[in-house]
Amino acid sequence: SMPTSMPQPPQPPPPPIAPPPPPVAPPPPPQIPFGATQGRTEEREREICRSAIYGTVSFQPTRPPRTSTLTPGALSLSKGRCIAIPTPPTQPTSKEAAFLARAKAHLGRRELLGPNPGVRRHTPYTEFLKCLQLLAAGLVTREELVVLVKGLFLQGHAKDGGGTSGAGNQPPAALASDALCLLKELEQDILVGRGPYDAQERGKREKAVLGNVALHHHDWEEHAKITATNTATTAVPTRRSDRVGNSYRRYPPDFYPQIHDSIFVHSGRDETDTSVLNDEYICLPPKNRTTIQSRLRSPEDYNGPTIRRNAYEEIMFKLEDERYEVDMAIERNSSAMRQIEPLAEEALAMKKGEEADGQPIGRMQYQLRNRSLGSIHIGAVARLYGDAGDEVVRHLAADPLAVLPIVFRRLREKDAEWRKVRNEMTLGW
Repeated sequence: SMPTSMPQPPQPPPPPIAPPPPPVAPPPPPQIPFGATQGRTEEREREICRSAIYGTVSFQPTRPPRTSTLTPGALSLSKGRCIAIPTPPTQPTSKEAAFLARAKAHLGRRELLGPNPGVRRHTPYTEFLKCLQLLAAGLVTREELVVLVKGLFLQGHAKDGGGTSGAGNQPPAALASDALCLLKELEQDILVGRGPYDAQERGKREKAVLGNVALHHHDWEEHAKITATNTATTAVPTRRSDRVGNSYRRYPPDFYPQIHDSIFVHSGRDETDTSVLNDEYICLPPKNRTTIQSRLRSPEDYNGPTIRRNAYEEIMFKLEDERYEVDMAIERNSSAMRQIEPLAEEALAMKKGEEADGQPIGRMQYQLRNRSLGSIHIGAVARLYGDAGDEVVRHLAADPLAVLPIVFRRLREKDAEWRKVRNEMTLGW
């Protein structure tokens, strides 16, 4: 008989065949801007933006200028020379202006404007200015002014104490904190030395042994007698001589007692500095000499041009002034050249790169970073072009990509020319 075969185990089904991957779409062709001879990818433009070191690059479309926008020439005539390139934003020029700006922002809050915020004539800020006017007119003291403005800073014109919600008439915590900070700054910093009563208070604070008069008007001989009498009645002398030579006098013992530390003591002074620096004596010419002798004897009051004695000294002063002006002009020009050189090299490289890529002129927007050029550099550039200097500076601020290489080349030419002239003039000097 035939042998029976064993049943085979079922085979697993074959794995499903993966569908073929979808065809990869080719990258879109680079867009060719208007006026360009070839296109450029966005990645290439981002790389150009990242490569800028001294400026910022953008390829965004520019808006046409408004009809009211002034040209660089008209801008230089109306507003003159800019103080920095690029022009910095407007900032307060003093601590008082900064405080007034913060006070105006605080008093302009909606919580302090009251039920009729549309009325601009009697805002909390205008009331604050009226309080300052009262102080200036001598009608209130500093302490009374602080009491007056405290209500404005905390409540303003609002009936509910500067808050629309919360417990009763209590202002919000953030508003109260800002108000107290402004009041503290006003009382401890802004109002110090202000107002008509400050002269009397300063007199009490600065009153010395010989009365409330300036040091230059002290009767130093009488002061020496008083000091000698006090020293004679003391067992151990505690002060050195009040007179050193013919021109130096010691400060009175209670001169500026409150602010002595802030004037003569500094955090960076060590023991060696204290041993050699003078903070005890003032230089004053003797009263028994003539005016010219006093000026000659007192180095602090010496004014050479007013007491020239002969023609040779006059020529010496003239030569010193000429050499000083020539050296200053060359050094200012050299400083501007060192500052502008890397900027001009980057601008020239950017410009050549655009031409190599076939891009239209004016599509790249290149602006210098903040504080790239200061007032010294701007003054040196304006000096090169004479009457047209302010206009050139305005063109430099508006289009640094085109103007920087031209200005740098002009600076380099003038530097070589002025140094040659100085060498020639040195023979005559």
